[in-house]
Amino acid sequence: MPQSSLIKVESKTINLFTGTNALSLLSEAGFSKEWDDLYKSCHWATVYQAKEFVLTWYEIYCNRYLPVIITEINEGRLTGLLALAKDENGLIVGAGASQAEYQVWICAQDNGRFIKAALEKVKKQFPGSDIQLKFIPSKTPLQWIESSGFTMRPKLRVYHQPLMTIDENISAELKKKNRRKKINGLRGFGDLKFERITDKKTFCYIFDELASQYDFRKGAMYNKTPFQKDTLKKKFLLALFDRNILHVTVLKCNNEIIASNVAAVGKDWMHLQGMNTHSPRYAKYSPGILHFLFLGKSLIDEGFEILDLTPGENSYKEHLATKHVSTYELLIPGSIKFYVKECKEKLFYRLLINKQKILGMLTKIGINSKDIKTTLRKVSIHKEKIKSAKKQGFISLIVLLLNGINVQSKNKIFKIDHCTVNHNIPVSKNNLRHLLSYSSENSKVTRWEFLADAMQKLEKEQEVYSSAEDNTLMNCVWVSKKKCENVNAIFKLKDALPTESTILYDFYCHPFAQKNLTTFIATVSTEILKISNNSVYAIANKKDKNLLTALKETGFKDLKYEDMQAEECDTVMPNSDLIYVRSK
Repeated sequence: MPQSSLIKVESKTINLFTGTNALSLLSEAGFSKEWDDLYKSCHWATVYQAKEFVLTWYEIYCNRYLPVIITEINEGRLTGLLALAKDENGLIVGAGASQAEYQVWICAQDNGRFIKAALEKVKKQFPGSDIQLKFIPSKTPLQWIESSGFTMRPKLRVYHQPLMTIDENISAELKKKNRRKKINGLRGFGDLKFERITDKKTFCYIFDELASQYDFRKGAMYNKTPFQKDTLKKKFLLALFDRNILHVTVLKCNNEIIASNVAAVGKDWMHLQGMNTHSPRYAKYSPGILHFLFLGKSLIDEGFEILDLTPGENSYKEHLATKHVSTYELLIPGSIKFYVKECKEKLFYRLLINKQKILGMLTKIGINSKDIKTTLRKVSIHKEKIKSAKKQGFISLIVLLLNGINVQSKNKIFKIDHCTVNHNIPVSKNNLRHLLSYSSENSKVTRWEFLADAMQKLEKEQEVYSSAEDNTLMNCVWVSKKKCENVNAIFKLKDALPTESTILYDFYCHPFAQKNLTTFIATVSTEILKISNNSVYAIANKKDKNLLTALKETGFKDLKYEDMQAEECDTVMPNSDLIYVRSK
């Protein structure tokens, strides 16, 4: 039940409000004005402590988190405030949770008395809960942690916070030869334009595209898709845009968004927290980095001092950073789970130290960090596949292990000059939302594996045609030129096809879409034949009878080149019916 309580600290009163009582307090006009004044006077406060941000988050996420507000009142005036939230697992975090990059208290004096009293009050109210504030800004006074009389035994972890100073050096960076080369490369596709989005209607119109770019990269790299997992995230960001907290910019090439940044702003700082994206199809031109540089240049005129790149081990952040400060994570234990987790983290930290030493040695002998990360990702994917196969039963596990053995996969080449069947399936080209809707259910290809493979292909300028129904990927096929190095690495084409040949390969078909496979292939083939000056070819595994039948029904003719073999497979990626052939 929502409740509030009081505790005296010298002449000050500490108040704790939860649930509807906390929300009612925030709606009071007098309290709102005092919060504003306190926020503006607190030199370590960030936009994530502004009432507009906190209240917006509480309103949208109140069914997932219990609001917890601690205030200090001195002679009728608000002199301290800590906005928290309790999740369904009992963890107490700063208001905003993972969407508040910096979580900290604000107060009139920095002697530590308010925060100590506030934490004691929270612990008394929620004795079995852990408290986590991540991250605490660098300017926050923390001397109180070591003071006597504070018995909570807080744990403080230090992190590096990369910052990009907004000055004229950014313009100089854009003039460097390698930057100009990439800018000119993009201009070769058409008009290149950097834009600030200030209109709500425009932001709503492009939002899903930005979210797809964001989730696609996160899904391929880390097996995480934030917007798909959190259905309230879009609503929250749109609400922040209404309250002038978000700064939105895009980089367009021929009116196509190839990079973007959605950031929170406050006190002459911009925080890289909402989302930053780039199109994988233009990866070799580094559109994300260029966008940051264009953004930095524009921020000079807008009066910003710092672009906060936020804590995190990302190479692009280190590349852009001009200086670093320290930020902190404060942990107050309250549950047994905390200590169990701490023991695991200590063991992991020791392993991490050894891991870093090993990575350093590998780098010295010519193995770069990107190769290492790719290998580690493959290991994680394989673990996920084994875990999934175990759930499906013993036979599925045996099949998985057998598929892991390197085999020679014979393929057939087909050629088409015109389609012989009608086609009426809506098909999209390079649609990231379709790829994100891939389902690994009844498939031996994990979603992470599928997205990682798709991102690699798009970065190598290959294209994908797809169809989807009810937010589920039904069909897709990859298209490339024979001259493409990646395709030649997969199949020993030699001189079997003309150099400029257009090739269809790596077909995918959902179990429910088998009856439409022929129509899908016909639709894609017709589209490609319209823009291709040469015949269109398809490569299919000899064992995939459904695909072979569909190709022949579409009008593809067998070239009788059946002795052509794939190189030894690094991974065989069979889905529920059709077969992916993935090679080194």
